[in-house]
Amino acid sequence: MAASETQQGEWKKRETFGSALVQIILVGVILIGVVWLVWQRGTTKKELSELMKEARSHAIRGNPADLRQGLKFADDALKKESSSPDALAFIASVNTDLWLLHREPGAEQKAKEYLEKARKAQAHTEERYGSEALHLVNAGKAKEAEDFIEDLRKKGASSARLFYAHAMAARAQGNLQLARTGLIAAMDKSWKDPAYSSAWGEAIIDEGGVGATDAFTKSLGVNPDFFRAKLGMALSRVMRKDRIGEAEGVLRDVLAHDAELSPPLKARALAIQAGVLNIQDQPDQAISVAEQALALNPDDAWALFAKANALAANKD
Repeated sequence: MAASETQQGEWKKRETFGSALVQIILVGVILIGVVWLVWQRGTTKKELSELMKEARSHAIRGNPADLRQGLKFADDALKKESSSPDALAFIASVNTDLWLLHREPGAEQKAKEYLEKARKAQAHTEERYGSEALHLVNAGKAKEAEDFIEDLRKKGASSARLFYAHAMAARAQGNLQLARTGLIAAMDKSWKDPAYSSAWGEAIIDEGGVGATDAFTKSLGVNPDFFRAKLGMALSRVMRKDRIGEAEGVLRDVLAHDAELSPPLKARALAIQAGVLNIQDQPDQAISVAEQALALNPDDAWALFAKANALAANKD
């Protein structure tokens, strides 16, 4: 009996030691795995943050090539994490600008596709909500966009892109005063983005007001190569018949970058050029150049205006 109890005790001792050893190894493996996962997640998060920082630093410059360069960094971010809400919303936002401002082929489909992905990923960013509102405005649902933005504001949302979208919704409904307020708020909220100050300058010209050159000067102070601001400055000069030589110099500089211009940008440059020809009493040439602009963008108001002035000069 004593021998049997001794053998049983030794067996338990050996079994307990072996179990403990296995448990120690398992715990060690689990700890190593947890540490690796935490490190990997931290590394991925840091890489994502750096890629999105690069994406925004390029896109904020505003020209079509800058927007596309920003998209490349955001695409790299999605390769790290395919469901990144930040990257998805950013891509939706940039493609929205390439679609609505620059009429780039394929941008509309991508803008809508990535906006839906950003919704599903629950992206709570100004890029997602601002783009959502702009899509509504473009679809003829300006009042719905305005209500959408007001609801977000009640929840504490306040961003430059939302102010800009609100301005577009107000303008679509004919409320120019509210549109002006929105554009100024967007410009003040994100003074490093030349697009907002340029949008404000364009609105001033559209309404025949003064101060447009100050707005474009602000844009060019942030990015001296921003085509939209350069063209806005030239248009402001031509409409006031002031320093036309400088305006012509700007047009030559912008048109020298033909490959970098989207159709609306090139159309605007040609529309301004037609305006210069009208000032120089060359209506036939003005009509020809205005028609070139309208072939690129049939909705360019200043190309239509230049053509109308030239036709009037010919008593047509």
